[in-house]
Amino acid sequence: MNTTNDQWRPCRPGELATLANRLNRRQHRRQFIQAISALTVGAAGMVGGGLIWSKFQQVEEYRFAGIGCSQVEELVMGGRLDRLSPEIRRQVRQHVQECPHCGPMLREMGITPEMLSMRARPFVQTRGA
Repeated sequence: MNTTNDQWRPCRPGELATLANRLNRRQHRRQFIQAISALTVGAAGMVGGGLIWSKFQQVEEYRFAGIGCSQVEELVMGGRLDRLSPEIRRQVRQHVQECPHCGPMLREMGITPEMLSMRARPFVQTRGA
């Protein structure tokens, strides 16, 4: 790097203040953009969360096959289907097939009435394992 005196020149009056103001404005602009970005991401998260929450909210509790929507939701979301008696599993499956709320909601989640029919196999430990 060449450090001879011909590269340096004295500052004009007010030049350092102008540069400092420009830097200050740039920093404020970056902070503003970061704040707007954070607000946008937060708002998108709230909207997304609201949409997911609204899927589970309903005005009316439907009853089909002797079981209500809230019971089906509790059993399916709680992952307890494999521990149910065949009669309760039949009720859940029939409810989901007939209900205008639960059927579409579970299909969107990729759960079919056939999946509700499948019974989990019990875990059996073999010798030597």
